[in-house]
Amino acid sequence: MQSISSIRLLPLSNFLSQLKPVFQWRQSVVVAIVMFMTSGSWIAANGQQAQSTPVTKCGVVLSAPGLYTLTQPLKSGTPTQDCLQVSSPGVILLLHDYTITGVSSKVGTAAGIRILSTASGVRIQGTSNSRIQNFGVGVVVQGSGVSLIDLNVTDNVAQGILLSNTRDALLYSINSIGNGAAGLELAQSTGIFVSGELGALQQNGTYGLWVHSSSNNQFLDVNAIQNNQGGIYVGEPSNGKESQPDSSLSAAAPSQHNAFLSGDSALNIGDGVRIGAGDTLNVVVSMTGFENTGTDAVDENGNCSSNTWSNNTLSTKNPSCIE
Repeated sequence: MQSISSIRLLPLSNFLSQLKPVFQWRQSVVVAIVMFMTSGSWIAANGQQAQSTPVTKCGVVLSAPGLYTLTQPLKSGTPTQDCLQVSSPGVILLLHDYTITGVSSKVGTAAGIRILSTASGVRIQGTSNSRIQNFGVGVVVQGSGVSLIDLNVTDNVAQGILLSNTRDALLYSINSIGNGAAGLELAQSTGIFVSGELGALQQNGTYGLWVHSSSNNQFLDVNAIQNNQGGIYVGEPSNGKESQPDSSLSAAAPSQHNAFLSGDSALNIGDGVRIGAGDTLNVVVSMTGFENTGTDAVDENGNCSSNTWSNNTLSTKNPSCIE
């Protein structure tokens, strides 16, 4: 039986020490990070140990708060049914070193793990050896206050990780590699904090990171490498190629007040970092771009007053005023 206190917590002081010299972060974001770090404390209070519920097969809905653990690899038998769904707030799911595998990397609509809108304060934690693979989408997040930690999401039909209409989520040490669409996609989501430390968004079919109709999000040390349409794209859907639209979402809105600090966008087919027309008030600082087949940095707004570009290391840029 595992105590919640034994779960590795996130180094909040490290995050803030890196962010403070560049940005004055919104108080709500800092509060959200603290909440994520202390999630599960309700179980460990007063020295109590958590009762762990084993998860041994696909087709399971985690419908009550508590600690759940994989005790063996999971294998889905259908391309249309999610392997695991989380419908309850207060769920902690530990993957340990196990793999969750779908039917195929070529066809399917199911998610490996789907966190429903009714599920807030959920934590999904893997290890360097655990993996979510061969689903329609690796992980879908629709709930608020969710944290995803140490996940390897690979070879899924569409997105590796899709945050859809999500608020106040934390992603730390995420590898999303070889997926058919974006490695990580934010759709109409806000208050998302992504630390790319120890992770990469690599060799995905469209973008490493795609942010659309999403504002007030922060990205630290994100590495977008060798993706097939570009590294990081802040822009709204134009032709439906990038993602399967979510019919529950309203019409596209501009993506604003997103901040990108440090990290690499390199060796991509297409541009390293691109901000679309009408997407303004975003900040890109201390990013490195190199050997992209397009341009290392592009601002479609045509000037350097709509978004802030500062202290970046770029070989090519458009317009030339990008710093």
